[in-house]
Amino acid sequence: MAITVGELIALPELQLTLLAGKGGTERTVEWAHTSDLPNPWRWVGARQALLTNGGAIPTAADDQIAWARSLAEREVSGVGIGAEMGGSDLTDELLEVCDDLDLPLFSIPYPLPFVAVAQAVAESATLAQTHRLRIISRLYDFMSRDQTESLTGAEAVSTVADIIGHEIAIIDDHCWDSWIASEALPEWVPQLVEQRGRSKRINVPTVWESPSAEVAHLVPLGTLPGALAVFRRSHTSSSDQSTLLHAASVLGTALSRRELQAMHVNRVHSEYLSRILIDQNRFGFESSGWMHQLGYSGQVEAVTLLGPPSRRESTVSRLQRHGVRLEVTLQNERHLLVVQHNDLATTLEHCLEPQVRAGIGLAVDTGVVHESLKQSLWAVKTAPADASASIVHYDPATPWMGFHDPQAGEDFVNRILGPLLDDTPSHAMLIETLDVYLKENRSPQKAAQHLVVHRQTVIQRMKKVEAALSVDLADTAVIAQLWVAMTVYRALGDSRASGQFHRSRR
Repeated sequence: MAITVGELIALPELQLTLLAGKGGTERTVEWAHTSDLPNPWRWVGARQALLTNGGAIPTAADDQIAWARSLAEREVSGVGIGAEMGGSDLTDELLEVCDDLDLPLFSIPYPLPFVAVAQAVAESATLAQTHRLRIISRLYDFMSRDQTESLTGAEAVSTVADIIGHEIAIIDDHCWDSWIASEALPEWVPQLVEQRGRSKRINVPTVWESPSAEVAHLVPLGTLPGALAVFRRSHTSSSDQSTLLHAASVLGTALSRRELQAMHVNRVHSEYLSRILIDQNRFGFESSGWMHQLGYSGQVEAVTLLGPPSRRESTVSRLQRHGVRLEVTLQNERHLLVVQHNDLATTLEHCLEPQVRAGIGLAVDTGVVHESLKQSLWAVKTAPADASASIVHYDPATPWMGFHDPQAGEDFVNRILGPLLDDTPSHAMLIETLDVYLKENRSPQKAAQHLVVHRQTVIQRMKKVEAALSVDLADTAVIAQLWVAMTVYRALGDSRASGQFHRSRR
């Protein structure tokens, strides 16, 4: 690895002498730069040593202090001053401030050329680069082997940790919990977060140092949005930012591949769950046998998620990472979840993304899972949109528009709109037109503008609605019933795809 200032001074062939700043001798030196310009901090920086004849060092003590502080601010590793080169005398104040700043100040004996010091640093840097390349090579060798090895996510992280000589934790930057459901966080991660405080999400590599001098590198995994790798070096290794970035890239690829595999399993189960719901709604059979094939028995709860698609998906993924057992399917711009978890509401609140609202149905036997799904949808769709709560529980004791449960609402909708609730495109068009017509206060002109059709087309469609439902739209009582039916219909969702509101149920 790169040589430290202390190791450089200790080289017997150089005969360097430490003058001040002993506390900074553990700093690494990757390069040595010679400069006698008045403002050398413009030309040297972190992990670099400044070598100077001292001609540009100010004479006054206050100016020497400012000179040293400027170099320390640039995180210069150390300063070597050529002896007997006619430079300014070093004041006691300068030596004292270098001690305070842990800025190593060492003397280069005459006539030792500066190039000898630079060469010693360069040779060490070459060895460090060779070591770095070996580690990086091992990282990418692991990445190629990982395609065929059946390691878990935790095992992949452990393998990378062994290669780079660091402890590694993968955390969720939303809640700072473990990204891998089966892997508990090392005790130093919560301590570090508690000392530092939960800041906003980290988008760039960051270095944290706790009050106890515990240093951790935090690197976002670009291929795995929301995941953050935390690196903590062991006592036998040093942290090289370049190596850590490569390690983060390898980890991101490895964990992303496992996420894709999990998504494939979810997709297969999603299709299976959709089939269960469709057949259960249409034909009224019990789905316990099929749910058992998915590994479920006993009671389950259903959850409906509404909101931006990406945030809904993120919420589902986070629930799974927090150990929540669930199956999920996507229908009509909402996620439907079947869940088994001891503390669903608390965990859901913890994992819920902003702008996502959730409805939770009652716990039911697996044989009637669709009933809980109806309840969850009923809960979230009938709750006030401006309510502060993001999670709504179904409560049969609380009526909505006179209905205590979705079944009563569905029966009412089937009774009023039944003839139009089949799968034919023409009837779906009439339902849509009726909905817009009522929302626009029965104005054919405004409804036509909304539907982008001619006004006369709306009038003709409404005549077909009257004929299909055997009603007179001039009757106020009829309009009242249709308005309630359409409001409940929207609350339950246009669920023809899942079999709800199917005429065979009448």
